[in-house]
Amino acid sequence: MEASHPQPQAGLSGQALLNALKALVSRSPAGMCVLDGQLRYHYINQALAEINGLPIEAHIGRSVRELVPEVYHRAKDFFEHAVTSNTSLVDHLVEGETAAQPGVRRAWLQSWYPIVVEDAAPLVAVVVREVTEERRLAHELREAARRKDEFLATLAHELRNPLAPLTNVVELLRHVDDERVQHAHAILKRQTTQLVRLVDDLMDASRIASGKIDLQRAPARLQDILMDAVTNAGAALRSAQHELNIDVPDRSVWVDADAVRLTQVFCNLLNNAAKYTPRTGSITLSARTDGHTVTVEVADTGIGIAPEKLDEIFLMFTQATASATQKIDGLGIGLWLAKTLIEMHDGRLVARSDGYGTGATFTVRLPAVAAPAASLRIVSASGDAPSARRRVLVVDDNLDSAESLQQLLTQNGQDVRVANSGCAALDMAERFRPDIILLDIGLPDMIGWAVAARLRNEAWSESVIIAALTGYGQDQHRELSQEAGIDLHITKPLPLATLTRLLAADGRPAVQAIEAV
Repeated sequence: MEASHPQPQAGLSGQALLNALKALVSRSPAGMCVLDGQLRYHYINQALAEINGLPIEAHIGRSVRELVPEVYHRAKDFFEHAVTSNTSLVDHLVEGETAAQPGVRRAWLQSWYPIVVEDAAPLVAVVVREVTEERRLAHELREAARRKDEFLATLAHELRNPLAPLTNVVELLRHVDDERVQHAHAILKRQTTQLVRLVDDLMDASRIASGKIDLQRAPARLQDILMDAVTNAGAALRSAQHELNIDVPDRSVWVDADAVRLTQVFCNLLNNAAKYTPRTGSITLSARTDGHTVTVEVADTGIGIAPEKLDEIFLMFTQATASATQKIDGLGIGLWLAKTLIEMHDGRLVARSDGYGTGATFTVRLPAVAAPAASLRIVSASGDAPSARRRVLVVDDNLDSAESLQQLLTQNGQDVRVANSGCAALDMAERFRPDIILLDIGLPDMIGWAVAARLRNEAWSESVIIAALTGYGQDQHRELSQEAGIDLHITKPLPLATLTRLLAADGRPAVQAIEAV
């Protein structure tokens, strides 16, 4: 015999359906009501009655104007729009007070639905959802994000101030012909470079997360970007005696990119490979293109990544480890930053590994572009040399920073003076008539932007190059520098490559074209 199957039940209809709908509406956590043209309540459920602070029976036949006067005018507009256009209005924000909580500002999302009944006055069904708590939490999250950004900006500023003299002294030590000093120099160079990178990553992560970073995209030669990244990551690679293999096309490959940011991406990937690859391991940087897509790979022979962790490693503040006892330095920002910047370039970054102990490969894919008709690129710092001895005024209230920068510039053959306040800088500049002014912003007596603005009012300063050298590195600080007549905004510590380009620049327009690296 064939097994019998239960027949599907017919849907609810008639009085059963009506009773079900009444139960659904009356017990709904969302407030609901039906209003007529005078905004009188014909029906209201318990949830909305509680929002208004009155029992259900106190609403029937009375108007919104009587019971909830603060929302009356908005309700009148919504009713007229819904009835006139015969269209629904969904999730409109309304704020006000009700008898339930006098003196407390509350917020609701209201949806209005016209009810069309032939030969009857128009009615509207209203659904109300309270969002007071959600808006409070959203405000608190925005405030927390704002305070976080302010804290990171302050932290970066405070860290950059001591880093400035440290990096200056490290560069001075490079020229001391003593084996022990050179060994100390190598250690200091690696550690200060790491500190600077951590500060920069923190600030970039904050800017990107808050949508305050813009890319300056233009056709850029991929080979130049990759070689700059190799140079920047050189200290990390050398310290662990890694073998670096480079395989890039001889023919120029072009991408539409912010060259500085894309260099940062590949530098982060190389640093990451160095961090997770044991000493004397191998790292390969390769690139290829099919004419439409550029593919760059950074492969290592390091500790590898478990398959289930391949997506997780791109989350902020996440690090991969080979075991619970292994300690890896860093903040866990680099890969998140790299992936985000690549996606901002309309590309993709993915990781591949067969598991722990098998190494890892990070693959970047970017759209290829045609070579520009004519390209101009600033040559690398190692090829720049100052064209002549310059008169340089260093303005900084941090005595260690000012003195170490003075020594560094003097060693470079420059004629240098130092001022430790804004007033002293104005007086010294009038007498010294410098070619270049390296100006701190956070001076004790007057802000650096005011110093620059006053200098620009002097006729003799028209050709003077003014570079802000400061711990303030947010976008609004750069805008203030530009408004004050400052040609180049550099965040501390002063990169040697930027200093070299600055001293070699032929006039203010050339300085304004420099990318502070």
